[in-house]
Amino acid sequence: VMMMKQVENATERGARMKSVGIVTRNYPSLPPHEERLVEFAQQCVEFPGSAYTELIQYFVGHNETCGGAMPVELKPSNVGTVYDLLKSQGVNIFVLWKFLLLKKRVLLQCTPPISRQCGYVAALAAMTYTQYTESQPIFFVTVNEMTDLQLRPSYIACSADSILRTKGNLVYDAY
Repeated sequence: VMMMKQVENATERGARMKSVGIVTRNYPSLPPHEERLVEFAQQCVEFPGSAYTELIQYFVGHNETCGGAMPVELKPSNVGTVYDLLKSQGVNIFVLWKFLLLKKRVLLQCTPPISRQCGYVAALAAMTYTQYTESQPIFFVTVNEMTDLQLRPSYIACSADSILRTKGNLVYDAY
């Protein structure tokens, strides 16, 4: 979650920006924390240095819960992304959905800015989540992660590196 505020301060060059997030291997465990992360980011922007103690306490208190799987919710804020995904992919959405249910490697090509495609990654992961299958979302990869991608049996990711397109079966099953 990223927040920005315009400020009249030459040191901050007119803008104060703060980001707050959770690093986890289990994307479906994140939605319950989203609202609180937004609050932390707003506090950090409004009162620099004040929310860090609370943020650390929150992390320590919830450190174990981010590892367990839980159902994915499509919140109203994500519905636009799902609509855009369906509109942009048309009937190809069924092919992507089948690939992900079959635990294949899906790589979405994008150009900067990448926020829309990262939303597509999240939407596809949510659409294919069941207790038996869970797509591993990787929100952005570069050619530097090629070795890691080759070792993963399944994932959904986006990349702006067009060189990955030439790597074919080494890196992805669907592009």
